[in-house]
Amino acid sequence: MILGINASQLTTVQKSGIEYTVENIITELIELTRGTGDTIVLYVREPLSDTFPDHVRVKVLRWHFQKLWTQARLAWELALHPPEAFLDISNFFQLLSLFAKTRKYIFAHDYGFLEYPERYPLFQLLIMHVGNFCSGTRASHIFTPTEHTTNQITRYFPRWKKKTTTVGLGLKRTFIEALSSPAAPHSIPLDKPYILFVGRIDPKKNLENLIL
Repeated sequence: MILGINASQLTTVQKSGIEYTVENIITELIELTRGTGDTIVLYVREPLSDTFPDHVRVKVLRWHFQKLWTQARLAWELALHPPEAFLDISNFFQLLSLFAKTRKYIFAHDYGFLEYPERYPLFQLLIMHVGNFCSGTRASHIFTPTEHTTNQITRYFPRWKKKTTTVGLGLKRTFIEALSSPAAPHSIPLDKPYILFVGRIDPKKNLENLIL
């Protein structure tokens, strides 16, 4: 099988949770497909400095504009040369991929724009509504990282419930190895109750209410 993956997030300098999720899932898929006869095609906007096993091909799709690489250039590639299956972990919508003869799988991180529409510019909100609906409708299957996201799909798009699976978040192998190291701290002495926040500083993370 030939599995195409939107790997454009691998070249992002300022990484957030989505970029790290893309990186880790691709790394694990490469390991899982070693020796299986399957081929992975990584679609990127810029060349990657990493080296990959023989069953992984990197396809650089040149685009002279700053925006719309995913929605236009990648979509055009999928329409002209569709792989047997396509995985979009960042869940960006490609209009022309509606016509691509390929099984499409998406990873839906959350639907915050449906619950808090006032936090998004009107044009961006419109694009997200149209793109998400078309992408989810076209998808052969939808994966989510949490039960909360799955419940959002059930609430807003009940027809997608049967093709949605919660896979949960995981830990990198290096993180697990570090925890098992004799040098890892197993307890932190704290005299007062505390709240642990893991993530980037962003207004959408509801940090203001957390602190207050």
